[in-house]
Amino acid sequence: MIILRNYRSVTMLLETVIALTLMSSSTTPTASVYRIAETPAETRSSSPVTSATLQSPAFRRISVSTSNDDRTHSDLARTAALQKAEVTIDSFGSLEEGWDGYSAIRVSEAAIEQAKLFLRLIPVRVPIPKVTLSSGGEIAFYWKHGDSYSEIGLNGDGTYYYFAEIRGKRIGADPLKLGAHPFPEALARSLASA
Repeated sequence: MIILRNYRSVTMLLETVIALTLMSSSTTPTASVYRIAETPAETRSSSPVTSATLQSPAFRRISVSTSNDDRTHSDLARTAALQKAEVTIDSFGSLEEGWDGYSAIRVSEAAIEQAKLFLRLIPVRVPIPKVTLSSGGEIAFYWKHGDSYSEIGLNGDGTYYYFAEIRGKRIGADPLKLGAHPFPEALARSLASA
């Protein structure tokens, strides 16, 4: 069960579900109209609960309830961002040699698995990064905020590197053994304060 704080949170979650559904769909819908409707007040209980229903053209229904209980909006937004990043990482596995139109190599299954593992090591205080793939088969996470840029790269050999330039200060290390080193604390501090 998903617990959200308000109707806006429900809407944001459902928009994320829509995006993930469309990304994972094998067919491209020609006309996608999604309806998000709040449950009428008279059918709700007296507690501060709101529910929403998403109905897609394919007649799939997704219902989500909100309450002032367990999880916060930021927890759910983080979970959705993690899932989106994992979907992106998984999608790299379907790319063939030369996917960039030149001589890009195919990403290894080891790089995909290590990237998904590393994604889960990111401390809660650090925002979820964007994910990209290099033509050398390396999966990289990056954060860009104003003039600040940070990157972590994994190529599937069990090591990773990181680099950051935040407010004119540069930090980094290469190579670090995946699993032997937690998420770099200096990078976590920098990203959390950016």
